[in-house]
Amino acid sequence: MIPAGYVSAAPLVRVLNYAGQNGVPTEALRRRMQLELDMPVLLDSTVPLITAMNALQELEALGKWSNFSILLGRIVASELSPLHTQLAKSVKTVADWLGVLPPTESLIGDIGNLHMRTRDDRCELIWELSLPQHPAAESVTDGMLIATGRNLDQITVEPSAPSLAFLTRQPKPGDDALKKELGCNIVYDSQAAALVYPMDFFTRSVQQITGLLPAVGAFQSSTPTAAEIRVSPFIARLSNTILSHLHHNGAPIETVASALFMSVRTLQRRLKEQGLSYQQVRTELRQSRSKELLLNSELSVEQVAEKLGYEHANAFGAAFRSWWGVSPSRYRKQHRIHMGL
Repeated sequence: MIPAGYVSAAPLVRVLNYAGQNGVPTEALRRRMQLELDMPVLLDSTVPLITAMNALQELEALGKWSNFSILLGRIVASELSPLHTQLAKSVKTVADWLGVLPPTESLIGDIGNLHMRTRDDRCELIWELSLPQHPAAESVTDGMLIATGRNLDQITVEPSAPSLAFLTRQPKPGDDALKKELGCNIVYDSQAAALVYPMDFFTRSVQQITGLLPAVGAFQSSTPTAAEIRVSPFIARLSNTILSHLHHNGAPIETVASALFMSVRTLQRRLKEQGLSYQQVRTELRQSRSKELLLNSELSVEQVAEKLGYEHANAFGAAFRSWWGVSPSRYRKQHRIHMGL
């Protein structure tokens, strides 16, 4: 459990990295936050909530983003995805999944709370921010709604978008892109920020797939409790290292072990202690990364295959079909049509 008043550093570091790669001057901000330029994205690193909110406010101003919340929402969704998908392995419906979902503060920190309210023939998933008066609150709230919608869409068998979104703020430039990202219309000046789904949505089946990242330990035999949902720092470091080396011949174990300053034998032993193998971890990272690149980038299937370390696009296509039952191009087309992209 992340301490009260703190949040995971991982999403913030990823936003900083993305901003820096796109010409935004982030060096001074990193120094003030004591974040090294090459800091690994470790899920057990935390920063005070107010520090993170201040940093996000400054980043949004520095970058002059057309819609900063979309970037933030996609990154938060990516951070939550492995844990949310792991939980989906042990349940059958969306309602079951929500029932076992740990509090948000146990996953990414004390940024806010998600709770459900039913009204007539619909259900509202409401986001309440911990610092609602902060200048960055509107963008962060929009981002958290995006992350929630993306994670729900990911765990369901059929693509799923909310029927409506409620925002407490007034309209602003860039909201057309936000509407497209959410996949629904927006009602402004509402009492609470929420995603609205029809009641029958919660009876839908979730995907019974292998977890995208086996970072929460080997609890395959039972539903994990909130206390069990904690990413191993070793697995987080390993996963980050594999991802950064995938495009180099698929991140062979010898390369990754060397980057972690350990022998191949030591790496294999530490994985075995957690009931895992290197091949399993790498495959599951490729699974999650493949979906992320297909949905969130304009890269061709051939370019996605190259980034994942496949020598030929045909090999990637065969692997993708074995994971998800459809080709990469068909998966991209189906989900983008559903999202109105």
